[in-house]
Amino acid sequence: LQSPPKIFAFPHYQALSHSNECMSPAGRHSKESPHVDFLRMGISSDPTCAWRIDYTANAEYKLCPSYPSVLVLPRQASRKLVKATAAFRTKQRFPILTWRSPTSGRVLCRSAEPGTLAPNREADKMYIDLIRTASGSDTLAIFDCRSRIAATGNAVNVTKERLGGTEW
Repeated sequence: LQSPPKIFAFPHYQALSHSNECMSPAGRHSKESPHVDFLRMGISSDPTCAWRIDYTANAEYKLCPSYPSVLVLPRQASRKLVKATAAFRTKQRFPILTWRSPTSGRVLCRSAEPGTLAPNREADKMYIDLIRTASGSDTLAIFDCRSRIAATGNAVNVTKERLGGTEW
């Protein structure tokens, strides 16, 4: 194993703390840090931007306790659609933007596997399509990072009422 100072996060943190780009004067992340990072990725409050910075969907971590309180969502996603999509995903971990190329607009989103509520399957499909549209792409690649055993085990449990953790 590498020593901790050589791992990416340590030199990156030191570089940021010297540049004051995303740090408060005290050298810690401030509440403005996410906003500054989103602006760097080309996310703005401009109504023509396909993405929006949302301060209410996960306020007080009520929608998804393991996600940050400030999220970037497709601008066209309604609150109702976001809630239905979260209800469809395991532990409410619905797809959220984690990175966007400021030059190409391509995105990286994260989420948990689909859950068990079949009625919310259509909401999930609509939300995924909004992500594709907002990224400016005709196609969208979905990668399952679970082990093959975990993914296969969940797929075996498919019934009409329970989807069993597989993409549609």
